[in-house]
Amino acid sequence: GPTIMASNEAVHKILGSRCIPFMMPNAPGNYENPTPELAADLKCRLVAWRARMMGRELPAVKPINGIDGRLWDITQPLFQICLAICPNRYNALVDAVLEIAGQRTEEKKESFDGLIIQALQDCVKEDASHYEIATADLTERFNELWKGETAKSEKWMGRRIKALTGKKADRSTGYSIIKLNHEELETLLMQYGFLNPNRPERNAENARNADAPMKSNAYPA
Repeated sequence: GPTIMASNEAVHKILGSRCIPFMMPNAPGNYENPTPELAADLKCRLVAWRARMMGRELPAVKPINGIDGRLWDITQPLFQICLAICPNRYNALVDAVLEIAGQRTEEKKESFDGLIIQALQDCVKEDASHYEIATADLTERFNELWKGETAKSEKWMGRRIKALTGKKADRSTGYSIIKLNHEELETLLMQYGFLNPNRPERNAENARNADAPMKSNAYPA
């Protein structure tokens, strides 16, 4: 089920990828300590709503352009709940999650693996159906971008490319070559924010659902 976690420290990136983080403002002051009694009314309303939903299914939502992967898995139930109880706020929720998706893409672009994908893009000279990139060239370009104290080796790069693509470098010619087709490269570039399509529009059907008035069989809150 859904879990809320509070922390004064930044969470690990793996845990963070499975959450929707909300950064609380720095607002020192005297606040009332939370007690179960303060949430009693909300708890009663939630229990009543759950009882009314017994045996019912939430409205189905189709995937939304720009929201995919784990973020879609996390937010899909939120979209379903929104359509069920407050469809007029659906578009606002879509815009908020698209903003989160954009932030995550930028973070991936600036990550360690993001530098590898940038180096991969720099080593591709022209558009083609298949690419053969020397691991030595890719490693050299990565080290130029990274500017670390100790340069990474070709063997290290081969392991990272295998982790990112699932493919081992081809050594049949005596040299280490990374082979990718156009679709594989394009997928990597999109995942790490180096191929920027226009801002995705809301799914047309869901937008119509969100803009339409609630019908008589809509689920009451």
